[in-house]
Amino acid sequence: MNTKLMAKDGFTTLEEVSAWSNNLVGKTTPESPNFKIEKILQFQLVQKGDGYGVMVLVELEKRQSMSSMVMEMRKDLNLINGG
Repeated sequence: MNTKLMAKDGFTTLEEVSAWSNNLVGKTTPESPNFKIEKILQFQLVQKGDGYGVMVLVELEKRQSMSSMVMEMRKDLNLINGG
């Protein structure tokens, strides 16, 4: 399992924090474009002056290449031999 600690601040409402956090799952990060965020493992809300910041520990999953996905689909459809 690969994990990554991510942080963001500048939120003015808890709804903004929630929306940003919920939208992470299924996305990639600029620093790790070959991995997608599978789930949030830990969440920490930080009050910063009049606003909020958040730190999340996320689980990353390596993205499959398009050719690997096509080969698996062809194998599943019995279009190629499994061995």
